[in-house]
Amino acid sequence: MSGTPDGLIPSQAVPQFLALVEELSVGEPVPCRRKPPELWWRAKHEEAKGLCRQCRAREACLDYALAADERFGIWGGRAPNERRGTA
Repeated sequence: MSGTPDGLIPSQAVPQFLALVEELSVGEPVPCRRKPPELWWRAKHEEAKGLCRQCRAREACLDYALAADERFGIWGGRAPNERRGTA
């Protein structure tokens, strides 16, 4: 993962996206890279949120999700309704 996928990342979120990419490229893979992606997108999020709490990239992930206005999935250990409360 390097650079930004043209047109996929909102311009206001590019700095946060790049910080997240940098955080994800260091050390062992983070939980969302080791587990099935569906875990972060299904209706029951408690397992995903628990894994996120242990993740070194949690803050960068949440920062990106807030900047990009991600409306689905678990990002930085928070569900969409929880992220809206933090913005």
